[in-house]
Amino acid sequence: MPKLSFFLWMFIGSVLLMNTPVLYAQQEVSPVSSSSKVRKFTQNEIARLALLATKNAESQKVMMGSYVPNSPASYNRRAGTEYTYYELANWDSLYQQVGRDYEEMWKIGKRFMDNQLKQKKIFYFSHDPNHPRSRGFLRELWYLQKKKKGVRFIQEGDALWKAVW
Repeated sequence: MPKLSFFLWMFIGSVLLMNTPVLYAQQEVSPVSSSSKVRKFTQNEIARLALLATKNAESQKVMMGSYVPNSPASYNRRAGTEYTYYELANWDSLYQQVGRDYEEMWKIGKRFMDNQLKQKKIFYFSHDPNHPRSRGFLRELWYLQKKKKGVRFIQEGDALWKAVW
């Protein structure tokens, strides 16, 4: 597979993200009925949930990347106690409460990233940002690029990338 630049991935990702609701709407097996209540998070809930999802908050380094179930390669496992990372214990339950609306769940992740950026933490990635393999990871990269123009990634070791701007 040819190596694509970060900016080309961001373009491809933005196109994919714009089309995501349509693609997922077609794949829904059990859509939320009109009689079901689908809730939206309030700004206070988003702020509270982002704080609850913040692990190792005292660290000055943040680990982002791909979630890999039951794998030591997953960003949250790689973070250990050295890095701040995002992990929302009741993510699946909340996802159901918002009618499986990924955009609504992203509000929490985005607030987590904003909180870390405000604290001027150093961002690291457990997976190659030039080859994002999941929608969530791609969204994180896109958002970081939006917030920090000119961000680039320096590989440090076999499987660690540092964001610099």
